[in-house]
Amino acid sequence: MLPLLLLALLVGGCSTRLLYGNAERLVVWQAQDYVSLDGAQRDWLRNRMRMHLAWHRDAQLPEWAAELRDLEAAVRDDALTPARLEAFYARGMAWSRELLRELAPTGATLLASLPESALADLPKAFAESNAELNEEYEGLSPEDQRAVWREKAREGLEDWIGPLDARQELLLDATAAEVEPDNRWWIAYRERWQAELLAALERREDRTWFGAAFHTLALHRPAFYTPEYRAVRARNDAAYRDFLVALVASLDDAQRERLGDRLGELAEDFEVLAARPEGGAEDPGPFPSG
Repeated sequence: MLPLLLLALLVGGCSTRLLYGNAERLVVWQAQDYVSLDGAQRDWLRNRMRMHLAWHRDAQLPEWAAELRDLEAAVRDDALTPARLEAFYARGMAWSRELLRELAPTGATLLASLPESALADLPKAFAESNAELNEEYEGLSPEDQRAVWREKAREGLEDWIGPLDARQELLLDATAAEVEPDNRWWIAYRERWQAELLAALERREDRTWFGAAFHTLALHRPAFYTPEYRAVRARNDAAYRDFLVALVASLDDAQRERLGDRLGELAEDFEVLAARPEGGAEDPGPFPSG
């Protein structure tokens, strides 16, 4: 849950500090979309999130800020090479794994400790979440799905670099034509992962076994890809990388300045958050039984 929330911060720099400051509350609210928690259990989860955020501010935010400053400088100097982009992606994936490794014990403890009644609506919540995530693409032809993807990509890009020029619109057209709609395969993978989690919960009374199983589910999601999703994701990821390299090479001076400014603003947010003293991050102890 928290990794997704932190990722969301990256696309909303003007609200980063506010969202980060309320992250533990947002995580608790999100958790309650899936499981039932009483007041003591909500407090326990909120305090665990405060511990994780304190760790994150110390262990990762300074590195995030430094990496963004390096990217900002590379953008402003027109020196953002494909190799630099690949290195940034690899570092981001490593940070994500570190963060998931930090969070996994809390997730395992929460799920293993809840009574059956608190987990009763989890299958329904998974199905509703999948349907919501797929609603923009449900029933659309591949061509229409590509059109939806193109518009969403265009809106996101213009937030970071400003209006696309004619060459960049053509690049986006070509990528949209190359990308294979993968939402149904993505949903099938999610359903497979969710089924594995539900099956693991049947054995949660064995805390050691369940902790190891949850660790695998949290940190090794590609192991649960369906063959179809694995294949289409590999093709699409290659298309996205090629597009990003071509787009960066096509930026004009105004676009580089806007992108540099956005990266610098986000880096400053992370620097301020990393320097902010963290209080009230004590271990809340065992999970309350309710």
